[in-house]
Amino acid sequence: MSSIDIPSRPAPSETRYTTEALEQRLGQLIRHYLETRSPAIANSVVRHIELLCSHPGFEGGSGVLCSYLRLKAHWRWLAGPTGTAGGADV
Repeated sequence: MSSIDIPSRPAPSETRYTTEALEQRLGQLIRHYLETRSPAIANSVVRHIELLCSHPGFEGGSGVLCSYLRLKAHWRWLAGPTGTAGGADV
């Protein structure tokens, strides 16, 4: 079994945003986290990374995907032990 967390395809309602819009929102959330250090914001960063990586329009290669998956692990750590990626929708 592999320990790599490959994102599954999102529900159709989750693909209403373009990859560009998700990347922009991800940047906003990261900047907001730097100001607040909020676990809820960190959870939202995780969710946006998941949405971006599983988006049908995601054109990043395996190296980009690997980078995003490492970032996701880091943001899960920042969210803390009570954080769940699907729990916050900030």
